[in-house]
Amino acid sequence: MADKISLGLPLAKQKGANLPPSNLESKSKMTYKLNTFLNSLEIDPNSETEKHSLLDRDKCFTLAWLSFNPEKRTYKKLIEDCKLNSFERCEEIIQELIDLGILRSVR
Repeated sequence: MADKISLGLPLAKQKGANLPPSNLESKSKMTYKLNTFLNSLEIDPNSETEKHSLLDRDKCFTLAWLSFNPEKRTYKKLIEDCKLNSFERCEEIIQELIDLGILRSVR
């Protein structure tokens, strides 16, 4: 009885520690797909070098991180290493680098 509190549920369930398996599976699949895309990116050796002067700090750090981490990339690690604010900021930076023709997906 000590592991229950006012709602009558085990502590772990009240804190959200045990998500339903379907939520865990779909989250895991989504994370896998996103990280697979991240791992499919490469620097385009044919990009126009004058566009490189348009890069701000976040884009430079992200580009360098992608260059120095060619395998086993994860958005979590990218956010931590480049000190980016959010997943959305990562997506924005990567899309801008693709739009500039500096990055491309090889899948």
